[in-house]
Amino acid sequence: MSIKGAKARIFITAALIAGVSYFHYSTELSAQDSHIFYQGLYFLPVLLAGFWFGLWGALAASVSITLIYLPFTLTHWGVSSAGDFTNVQVMVLYNLVAVILGILSDRERRKQLLLRDAESLAAIGEAASYLAQDMKTHLAAVGEHGRSVKGQLKADDPLGIKLNMIIQETQWLEKLVLEILAFSRPLKLSLSKQGIQPIINDSLEFARDYAAQKNVTLQARFPQDLPPFSFDRIRIKQVIVNLLLNAIHASSYDDSVRVSAARRGRQFIIEVSDHGEGIPPEKRKEVFLPFYSTKEGATGLGLSVVRKIVNDHGGSVRILDNDEKGVIFRVALPFESK
Repeated sequence: MSIKGAKARIFITAALIAGVSYFHYSTELSAQDSHIFYQGLYFLPVLLAGFWFGLWGALAASVSITLIYLPFTLTHWGVSSAGDFTNVQVMVLYNLVAVILGILSDRERRKQLLLRDAESLAAIGEAASYLAQDMKTHLAAVGEHGRSVKGQLKADDPLGIKLNMIIQETQWLEKLVLEILAFSRPLKLSLSKQGIQPIINDSLEFARDYAAQKNVTLQARFPQDLPPFSFDRIRIKQVIVNLLLNAIHASSYDDSVRVSAARRGRQFIIEVSDHGEGIPPEKRKEVFLPFYSTKEGATGLGLSVVRKIVNDHGGSVRILDNDEKGVIFRVALPFESK
């Protein structure tokens, strides 16, 4: 809403309150039907303020009406006990309507903003997907030509070092493009009822070479009789692998990273814990934002993809403090007993 438009609406609301108040005070008390009509008219500025300005606008209108109308009520107090009670009741009703309407109006306004943001993000995601798809083709061609040229060079050719840099940077860009595609495209989950144990073991095996570079020990802790539940095998493996790689990166040399799994009521819990430096509480929401990363050379999409996959499963992911040191990434997935 523009400043000019807001001022016009404030003026209309104030003019309605002032006009109805004038008629109240200038009309003889004996004209009860007219006063009842004017009391009803007071609801109009309250409704308009609520629709236009939300809770605080509606309350500003209702409180103003109450303060203006209160002297009129007190001045004629005792003339009619029934009329006195009605006047008080109506003033309470003005403020009650203002609160209810204001809350509903604010809630609807927030929904509209979220919808608008979602539509914008969807459009950006679609554009990023098309761009990434196009880049993927060209980068693959650049990488392939680079490897082909390198194969024709002699081992001691100085151009080989520069070609290696080109090939490495191209591989990094290809990885970034693939993660952008994974993040921007709508997920199509292939759900099936299965056990989580093989997925955890496969994920640990996948991350073992990376862990060996820092001599990090990978541990698994889960009961062998875990019940099967419905999830997308490939996507949940991607979640566990991303969390493992993130935990290994945060770990020091000769440290350990643990994966645990358990059923808790109507949820299935998967936890990946490390003993790194931890994440400050005020930064824990930021780590799930796209392209946010403190790692050199990282794309910053790994944890964003984790949250997207988990949310699409109807679950949640949280960061908790590890009692020993570091943090725990806790993934909670819905468990269906059927």
